[in-house]
Amino acid sequence: MWRFGYNTPPDYDDNGHNCGGVGLQFGKNKGKCGMCGDPYYGPRDSEAGGIFAKGIITRNYKSGGILNVLIQITANHKGYFEFHLCPNNNVKERITQECLDKYENTS
Repeated sequence: MWRFGYNTPPDYDDNGHNCGGVGLQFGKNKGKCGMCGDPYYGPRDSEAGGIFAKGIITRNYKSGGILNVLIQITANHKGYFEFHLCPNNNVKERITQECLDKYENTS
């Protein structure tokens, strides 16, 4: 958000959220990753309670609407992007994979 003028702490590694790296993600964490790209075991700076999660709502969307997403790839490491949403109005409560899976659109 800091890149778009919001008064939030700068995350200079926002283009490198890769679960702590391949060695950590697969060598130690058995492929697991934090919900927002942080390492599975370790600080979850991008999730609720983390230094970058401030609970600022930047835009509202209607259910069933279209959300356009722009991605800038700065280095191709043969990964991929997934986007999932679930309701959560508590800035202190982390989302869970179960919540994201519950609202997954498979159509």
